[in-house]
Amino acid sequence: MATVELKNIGKVYEGGVRAVDNANITVNDREFVVLVGPSGCGKTTTLRMVAGLEDITEGELYIDGKMVNDVPPKDRDIAMVFQNYALYPHMTVYDNMAFGLKIRKYPKAEIQQRVKEAAQILDIEELLERKPKALSGGQRQRVAVGRAIVRKPKVFLFDEPLSNLDAKLRVQMRAEISALHTRLQATMIYVTHDQVEAMTMADKIVVMKNGVIQQIGSPLELYNHPANRFVAGFIGSPPMNFLTCAIKEEGGKLIADEGESRIEITGRYVNVMKSYVGKEVVFGVRPEDLIYSEKGGEGIHTHVDVIEPLGAEIHVYVSTKKHQMIARVQPTVQFKVGDEAVFTAILDRVIFFDLETEQAIQA
Repeated sequence: MATVELKNIGKVYEGGVRAVDNANITVNDREFVVLVGPSGCGKTTTLRMVAGLEDITEGELYIDGKMVNDVPPKDRDIAMVFQNYALYPHMTVYDNMAFGLKIRKYPKAEIQQRVKEAAQILDIEELLERKPKALSGGQRQRVAVGRAIVRKPKVFLFDEPLSNLDAKLRVQMRAEISALHTRLQATMIYVTHDQVEAMTMADKIVVMKNGVIQQIGSPLELYNHPANRFVAGFIGSPPMNFLTCAIKEEGGKLIADEGESRIEITGRYVNVMKSYVGKEVVFGVRPEDLIYSEKGGEGIHTHVDVIEPLGAEIHVYVSTKKHQMIARVQPTVQFKVGDEAVFTAILDRVIFFDLETEQAIQA
């Protein structure tokens, strides 16, 4: 397999539209890296530059230590799995998987062996004589992956491969692709807009917004230590809650004043937040870090708007006069729409963000 390095990569289209700006990413040998972000953030453009399907405007791209900016796609030793599968409808599954090898004039016996091995790995041996129209969406996706596997490339590229599948099948295919990565010990770059896919599959996640990389790190690193408000809100389901609060000092205590609610700041943020007294900041707390206070009292005072029972937990959508929030609570807690509910935040888990820069305030 191989290492992939993007050094100061940029993509500018005609008219000066900048799709990717100064991207620096290192994908280590045998690593599973996921590029994630909202539609239009530049993740697919970045992947297509790695594949050679888009010209690189700025920077240098290295695969296995060799600069490949001007190397055609067929000579980069990569294989790509597309969102729409891109199978030939008139060919059987076998011929679809074998086509790339036939074009490269591999011996017939080797082609048969490679296709057989890939079919066994993906459990599609009984489908080899069928045509794509006779396959389900999940089966077509396996064939598209199989066509990549037979190539035995240095790098696998996946462009939102699960987005056309139903929810249950997406979960199944996520697990299968992760298991495939472990089995093949392959270098893989995977693009998705689904942060759940990113969290569950990646060794390393690259979060993008408007063509700019916001943060690179492991799933838990991004979840627990987001660099800015965008990453904090994008990674995690349900997303992090954000409340704009004024920082005040009263009687030797630091208070985050939301308007209706007042939260005493304790723990790791005490010293650093002293410099924000008299200013507004953004208070970030994840839904699972809001604890329902049956006795009421001090905390975040809210009004229950929507209740979503999910079996093992309940998502409760609540609001103050200024903010909307989501809390994850145990099913033993009984709410009704219209109830008043008070929540306390686990202060060791909250994150404060600068109101102007939206960067996380380092405690």
